[in-house]
Amino acid sequence: MNIKEEVSTMKAWYDHAIQQFNIFPYLIDREAAVLTAKHRRQDCKIKGVRCLKVTNAQALEYVLNRQVSFSFNLTPIQLYYSLAKYKDGIPSFNPNLNDRKPTVEKWKDDHWKSMHTYDLLIDIDSPDFDHMHIAKHDAHMIANYLVSFDIPFYLRYSGMGYHIIIPHYVFDQYHKHFNPDKIKDSIYEFYNQITQRLHDEFSELIDTDLHDSRRIIKCPYSLACYPQGLFVCWPFKNMWEFLNNDWRSYKLNKELRFPGFENMYKRGDCTIRPRSAWNEAGTREFIKNLKVKT
Repeated sequence: MNIKEEVSTMKAWYDHAIQQFNIFPYLIDREAAVLTAKHRRQDCKIKGVRCLKVTNAQALEYVLNRQVSFSFNLTPIQLYYSLAKYKDGIPSFNPNLNDRKPTVEKWKDDHWKSMHTYDLLIDIDSPDFDHMHIAKHDAHMIANYLVSFDIPFYLRYSGMGYHIIIPHYVFDQYHKHFNPDKIKDSIYEFYNQITQRLHDEFSELIDTDLHDSRRIIKCPYSLACYPQGLFVCWPFKNMWEFLNNDWRSYKLNKELRFPGFENMYKRGDCTIRPRSAWNEAGTREFIKNLKVKT
């Protein structure tokens, strides 16, 4: 696709009500962000906008079609959300980019004080599409390892690899703080230890030292934009769905279809392993096996 076709396809995708229904619940009480695709950044002076508030499908439509319309008009964008969740969500900042800057800067200084969850991201990135099968293999190994401890997690295709996200409640028993200015005993130090151990044990493709208080990741059902095309960031409902599809399954065409497509309505939150199967003893054994300091 050329740039005009990419933008047109993205608009049509995000305008579809079912996709919006599935996307916005992931953004509630989190920071949303819209960033220009890397290979298109030379075409756009503004690289993106963070600190966006989404509470429902209408708010998502506003963010995509009005508040950041400059991005849609000039270059394809990608939708992200924060690993952190905030007690009352983020503030509603002035939509004017210049007028909002002072209040955004103040919020960035104090944002961690209203955080109440922060999920663990295991980011398995392939260097290119030719090595995507290795990323899938490594994601499968790690997923099986988590299942052996009955740990709930989300498994998603991210566009150039796989995301495994473990919800914060799994590690809540360790009472780690959120202050980014004090790394000792912080959730960020704790998570970085875990990802480093997984990197050493399972896969060199795992990104390490990536946890900070404002870390953002691609939103499920959003589009990842690469020179090779547009790809749906797909959350897997179960391991069968993950194993029986590869990156080619989620490449979007101009008709908004892709080989891995299925009805998106009411797919649920796509957790691998229900919360009811988890207990704190499993987490303790997981941390002990990885030899992570608590």
